[in-house]
Amino acid sequence: MSNTNRHPKWHSFSGNSIEITSAKNLTKSILNILYNEYPKNTYKSVANSLDISLYVVRHWFQGHNNISAFYLYKILINYKSVREYFGLYLAPDFHNIFLRKENEERTREKIVQLIEEDPFLSVKAISSNLNLSQKKVEYIILKLKRKMVLTHVGATKKGKWIIMKKT
Repeated sequence: MSNTNRHPKWHSFSGNSIEITSAKNLTKSILNILYNEYPKNTYKSVANSLDISLYVVRHWFQGHNNISAFYLYKILINYKSVREYFGLYLAPDFHNIFLRKENEERTREKIVQLIEEDPFLSVKAISSNLNLSQKKVEYIILKLKRKMVLTHVGATKKGKWIIMKKT
C-alpha cells in the first residue's frame, strides 16, 4: 500500500501563508496553540490524546526536542485548533483511516472466538478462516499474548491455546 493510500490528504482553505523557518519554530507554535487550548494539565492532555509518554511531551514543552513528523501528523489528526491555525482540513473521503483501529479490534475478537471454539487451531488455520495473512494473525496473537489475553501451552504443533481473559 502506498503512502498516499495510508495517509489522509491535507488541503489548504486559507489564502494566508504561514512561513515556518525551522522545526523549533514549528514546535513552538504548535505547543502555544495546545497550551492555549489546555491551560491546565497540558502535558497530560496531549500525552493521553496522542497515546505517548508524558516524558516525550514534557521534553517538547521544555524545548529539549522538536516534534517529529510522525507526532506532527498525530497532532494534526487529533487537534482541530492546530489544523485551523495552519489552514488545513482533512479531506472527507479518507475517513477509513479512523476505522482501522475498530477493524483490528473486531479481528482480535474473531480470533479469540475461533480459539474459544477450537483451542487446538493453528495460526495457518486461523488466517485461512479470516482471510488474513499468517504474519497479520501472528502479530495480532502476539499483541493478545502481551495483553495477557491468550497463552499457548504445550508443544508448538501439538499445544493448545488458553484464553486467560475476555477482550
